[in-house]
Amino acid sequence: MRKNNMKRLVVLFLLSWLFALVLTGAKKKQIIPINPEYRVDTTIVRLIDITGDSNPERFELSLKASSFRVPFSWTLRILSNSDTLYSYSAKNSYEIIFGDPPTSDSSYLKLKYEYFFKKFVDLRVTRSFNAELAFKRSYEGSIYTYSKKWLEEVKHISSTQAARIAASLEKGIRQKKIPVLLHWDGNVDVCNPVAYAKELNFLVPIYSE
Repeated sequence: MRKNNMKRLVVLFLLSWLFALVLTGAKKKQIIPINPEYRVDTTIVRLIDITGDSNPERFELSLKASSFRVPFSWTLRILSNSDTLYSYSAKNSYEIIFGDPPTSDSSYLKLKYEYFFKKFVDLRVTRSFNAELAFKRSYEGSIYTYSKKWLEEVKHISSTQAARIAASLEKGIRQKKIPVLLHWDGNVDVCNPVAYAKELNFLVPIYSE
């Protein structure tokens, strides 16, 4: 009886070892899952706290296309419970995102995958935002010019109210009370740093280079 039990244990050990070996090999051979002809209809989700209340907001990047070869239509939304704090939609082209045309179809597909499925969602939140130009009143991309104009044109508020919100954001960011959401790249308008304005319950771009 003991011999049979020992044999079973040895067999189970060997099977476990082989299974672990297979898994290890699979990890080493990871391949980017791209089929050029596949229809694209997916949403990538991340949870990050961007309002500073320690409760994570929902970051959604929705991608749609008839195949991986054609430009993606994409929508970026940031949600807090049922409220939309930010929303932006666009359609990509390789000229805008990747610069020069790719040398091959496979390199284009790889760059596209890396951009949308990895880099685009590689967001950082910081309370140590130190771009001094963002707070320089004479600079056209500062919170007092660029952000104020954005507030007036996009949120349709008065110049006085826009200036008040800009001043409140600067104070909160300098005091490290308001976090700033950063993006890895600045090629697209949506990538400008944004911060949460509680007066509007919305994310406001605070700086443009």
